[in-house]
Parts: sequence; C-alpha cells; structure tokens
Amino acid sequence: MLISETSVEQCAGSIVETLPLFLRLIRAELRRHPRLNLSLPQLRALVYLRDQPGASASGMAEYLGVTRATASTTIERLVQRELITRTDDPQERRRVVLNLTEAGHRQLEQASTIAQERVAEALAGLSPSRLRRINEGLLLLQSVLHTRAGITR
Repeated sequence: MLISETSVEQCAGSIVETLPLFLRLIRAELRRHPRLNLSLPQLRALVYLRDQPGASASGMAEYLGVTRATASTTIERLVQRELITRTDDPQERRRVVLNLTEAGHRQLEQASTIAQERVAEALAGLSPSRLRRINEGLLLLQSVLHTRAGITR
C-alpha cells in the first residue's frame, strides 16, 4: 500500500500495535541489566519528573495511569533509592513536590542509553533510506503528539 493511501485509522492502528513492542523491548532490557534495578513504571516515573520537575504525587499517578496509593508506593521506592526527592510544598501543606536527584538523572540516562543501543541493534540491517524514513516518521509523530499534549520539550 502506498503511503498516500494510508488512512488515519490505519496509521493509528500501526502506531498502537508498535507501542507494545517497544515497551516489551524496554522491559526486557531493564531485566537484563540488574544494576539498573528499575521497573517500567519506575522508569516512566523518572521520565515524568525529568519532563515535569516539581510535579505532585497526584500528577504522577495520573501520568502513570494508576491510583494515588500505587503511585505513592512507586514514589517511596524511588525516594529510598535516592533517585527522587519528595518535599513539602511551601504554599500548600498537603501537597508534596517531586524532583529527580542527580542519581535519578544518571539512572535515567543510563536506561535510555541501554534502550537506544538495543533499538540500534534491531535497526542495524536496514538501509540508510529506510532508516531516514523511519526517523522522519517518528520525528513527525513526536511533534504531533507533543503539540497535542501541549508539551514544548
């Protein structure tokens, strides 16, 4: 099928079918590297705090798609490992502010590097023109999703 014949629904279906493959690959890499000692939800929490410094626990729960209690457990584990900080909001007593620590930034960078290396291995046999097409498509998708979500990163 030509790209010009691809419908919005077909494109969306392809994206939705591809995402679980990426998540499976990342989850497998996290398990293969015990020094990272991160679950996928913990990794997602670190990504969220990188993009939303000073976020709240409820914002984290919403982002992860979990209850506040589940998010609190994830937060507590990351605090204990000194990957994030949890401080009281000076303006709002019942709100806590979450931020990545330097160790959290390093852990996130290390996990990202490992995931990129694994994806690079999977793409290694593709021609330069196919790699360019994939990259262009992903950059376009990223731009559309950032615009849609109101993210300016």
